[in-house]
Amino acid sequence: MDEEPFLTLDLDAIARGNLSEDILESLVHVTKQSFNPDGVAELAHMQLVKKRLRSRFVIEANTPSEYFCRFFLQEVGLKNVRNATIERYYASMIKTAFHEALILPVAQQLRSTAQERGTTIDASNIDQRIVTTDRELAIVNYVRRRLAFLVSDEKLFKAIEEVAYKDYIGKLVIYYQKERKGRLFDYIEGNGGFDKFIFPEPHGEIVTNNILDIDQPLLAVFTSRVRDVTPHLGKIPCPDGVSHWNLKRGWRL
Repeated sequence: MDEEPFLTLDLDAIARGNLSEDILESLVHVTKQSFNPDGVAELAHMQLVKKRLRSRFVIEANTPSEYFCRFFLQEVGLKNVRNATIERYYASMIKTAFHEALILPVAQQLRSTAQERGTTIDASNIDQRIVTTDRELAIVNYVRRRLAFLVSDEKLFKAIEEVAYKDYIGKLVIYYQKERKGRLFDYIEGNGGFDKFIFPEPHGEIVTNNILDIDQPLLAVFTSRVRDVTPHLGKIPCPDGVSHWNLKRGWRL
């Protein structure tokens, strides 16, 4: 016999009305009227495999293995990626993508269903896995302090007060006023001291262990976002050092 059972009955849970379809189907197969040894053996095998798959999915979703990462990277056209590169930032990226693709839609559906029924869902239970790390908070503080040093225009200096952030699974979004239109960059905390900063084009991704490397794109994107989000502030000059860029389109002038 298998060491782990394919069917476990929690009578307290059943008494509260928590009876899943899997358990109900299994119970039907072991009743006197429907009992068939071969059928039960096949069902047991399927249930055990499904149980092991679910357990493996949970593990891979939380701590993606190298094999798991390499498989999906190849699926999106990235081959021969070094192990160190996977560990440094692709693992956290895959973890984020996994949760955003499979878990967040379910959470959103639960919220929508609750609203239709006139009930509420405690968002802290859904997002309890999202924890803003000390490193992420340090990045936010750096952005605000560094921008105060880099900008030379009074309007830009005042705009720094409205730099905010939102934490997601595996990444931190830093933005000005509006998360989408005012997005400055996505931050992914890496291993070995190397972090990943994803700026809009033309700057793109920067992987570095020296945060000063983001100064120029940070200033350029921040200036562009302030112009786009708050045009009522009037004309804002190009910052020193990036005057040869059209900050909105990324074209050289």
